Amino acid sequence: MQRQHAAELDQCGTDLWNLAVRLRSSNENDVEIVVLTRVFAFHLLHAVKPANERSRHNNLRLLKAANKSAKLCLEHNDCGNAQNILSCAASITDVLNREEDGAKDSRLHRASNDDVEAPTRASMVEYLTLRVMLTSSADKAKAWKQERLEIAEAMYNKAEARKDWIQPVEAESLADLLYEIGKTLYKRGDSYPASQWLERAHQTLAAHEPDRLSDDAGDLRLFVDRQTEWAERALVTRFWLTTINPSTFELTPITDLLERFTDSIGCSLSSTATHAAQTIFWKLVDTFTEHGQRDQAEKLCHLLLHPAFEQAGQFNRGKIQRRLIMMATGSEDTARAVQLYNELPIETRSAPLTQYLRYRIAIREHDQVSALEALQRICDTSMARDATLLYACVLEAQASGDRRQAIAALREVTRRFNYGAPNGVHLPALLRCTARLLVSEVSSNASSTADLITELCTLFCGAATQARTEHSRDEQSSKVVQFTNTEVQWFLRNAYNLSVSHFGEWTSEQTSALLECCQIFGDLSQKLDQTNDHERTRRMIVVDGLLSQCLVKMARQAQDHELALQKYAEVRKQVDRVRQAQEQAMKGGIHFEAIWSRLLCHDFEACIQLQLLDSLVKIVREASVASVDILGKLAEMLLASDISQSATVTTLEAIIEASPPSSIASAARWIRILYHLCTTSSFPDSEQKAGAMLHQASRLAERAPPNAQYPAEELEWLATTTFNRAVDAYCSSDEEACRARVEEALNIANQLAGRDGGRLRDAMVKRASGLLGVAGGEGDETTTPEAQRR
Repeated sequence: MQRQHAAELDQCGTDLWNLAVRLRSSNENDVEIVVLTRVFAFHLLHAVKPANERSRHNNLRLLKAANKSAKLCLEHNDCGNAQNILSCAASITDVLNREEDGAKDSRLHRASNDDVEAPTRASMVEYLTLRVMLTSSADKAKAWKQERLEIAEAMYNKAEARKDWIQPVEAESLADLLYEIGKTLYKRGDSYPASQWLERAHQTLAAHEPDRLSDDAGDLRLFVDRQTEWAERALVTRFWLTTINPSTFELTPITDLLERFTDSIGCSLSSTATHAAQTIFWKLVDTFTEHGQRDQAEKLCHLLLHPAFEQAGQFNRGKIQRRLIMMATGSEDTARAVQLYNELPIETRSAPLTQYLRYRIAIREHDQVSALEALQRICDTSMARDATLLYACVLEAQASGDRRQAIAALREVTRRFNYGAPNGVHLPALLRCTARLLVSEVSSNASSTADLITELCTLFCGAATQARTEHSRDEQSSKVVQFTNTEVQWFLRNAYNLSVSHFGEWTSEQTSALLECCQIFGDLSQKLDQTNDHERTRRMIVVDGLLSQCLVKMARQAQDHELALQKYAEVRKQVDRVRQAQEQAMKGGIHFEAIWSRLLCHDFEACIQLQLLDSLVKIVREASVASVDILGKLAEMLLASDISQSATVTTLEAIIEASPPSSIASAARWIRILYHLCTTSSFPDSEQKAGAMLHQASRLAERAPPNAQYPAEELEWLATTTFNRAVDAYCSSDEEACRARVEEALNIANQLAGRDGGRLRDAMVKRASGLLGVAGGEGDETTTPEAQRR
């Protein structure tokens, strides 16, 4: 820019700046005009020269103008212009910083220059403060909220690096801003960053002598450092004084004091103050309880659950809530105890001690379901090998005269030790006695049969788990084996009889649990007795078949798709078990064709649901060897599924191939369906497969015996459909395809000639001659494709 133009621009900017000052001093002018006038004046002044070409004096002058302009914008909610101005000022501060750093090595840059550099440093500190103000998170009513704390952090760090430049006046301004940031973060729930910003406010003021700061700065520092601490100490001391003499303790004044205190500070007590206060009051709760003052103790417990003590932590709050439940139970107010339990948060409710209290309540309420659930949850908790609570449950049940609950509790005790009984007790004998009692109750107590059946199944599952664990140990183990072959046979026999006799009567879940126990005991029996027990083999095949049936039923009824797939995967495992047992079964002369046929149907369904499409053809071949009667069922399942058309065609081809001559009617139907799929869908080799179906239909029709002929209506449909495709090919000018379809149609119609006197064949020959003549360009007369279709 030419010197003359630069001077003119500088003068215009200066005049406009002075005009903005005069406008601001008058209350009659629009604030927005004043702000925009000053912003424009600054940009004119800034445009005169780049910062590195200005003198230090002019840069300082322009930086002061930038600070004033940005501050005015922030005061009037104009963050955009403030951002632009401070961005321009950044280049100025960079130049001033370089000049400052370069002057450090100069001998002239000493105390004599401090008075000269002080304005520069003050302006640069003010600039950094404005940058923090612009990018920090503060009161929503302020226009300088931009939610960019990372930039505020960077600007603060720059100010901190120049902290020796900060004078008391700038320190107060910066500390006030830092305090506002910290207070806003604290109200928003960001306690950790809030404490950081508040500490910075404190450090900013602490770097200066108190007598050089204003009274407001002293008040701010005191508020940041001590406002909560001393107040909490005073409150806790007041609590302690009121509890010295329990006989004169009054709860209402303490509650009112706590309410007023939390309202004044706007938050709960700190964890330290909370712990101190609760320790004082908890001792008083014990004192009231010991002297039978249950009402006072209960009210004090409710005070300890006040929101002011939310820093107590869930563990301590749970301790107080359990004490309230114990008080209600001790007063025989079980309804109140149940209400208190239901109001507990999930974490406290699932604690072992809470579940024990729930068990006590359930025993008194004769709530068998809740009692069993509580026992199970106690067992599921990580209590190492401590069964103290479970033994307490046994004593509770015995004291109430509930024999069934006593048995259930004792069973859970053994479960706690992975079904290892207490010392001196033979575990299998204990489980057998419990099983007999449960079977008797199932027979005599129809009103609660479902629960009893579940408990019985659980008992057998526990026995199976313990037996398998015991026999999986090292053979060199010195422990005495409790589950001998005799014991294993007892559990196998009874589990088998229960599952077979109640199959279809009990739920699939209950029956499948017993059947799985049968498998475990059966495998152990085979391990303990290596002889070829054909009766055991027969029973295990029956077990595998029934279990597969249960799993299929559960998979079909499952609301959760993932659970259904899991059940279908288990079905495949059961089928594989029978595949592996086939050789031994045949050696023993065991016939299980009906079971194997059902299993193959289950396996086929499972493969469809699991999308294991490559296994479908293999299953079809297995089915054709086992029993061709199930091919129809496989075909129906296949056609009702939503698997890919390519997989459907391939599998249906295998079913047709495996069909015997006696099933020609079914095969004809499947050929028709397959031909329709091939001609209406587009997948690899669809046309070739369509032709193959026609060839197979023709071959089957030729070889069919007189008493089992290929259905005439199926042949007519194939011939007519194929001829219509020839007409479509003609319309598409595909002469080669047209001739091929005509030949295929005539070939199928020829198979029907012996039964319809050649009617269909002759009609097609007549129409085909005209169609092919048109296609070949022969003759004078033409026949429309629509007429040829007719």
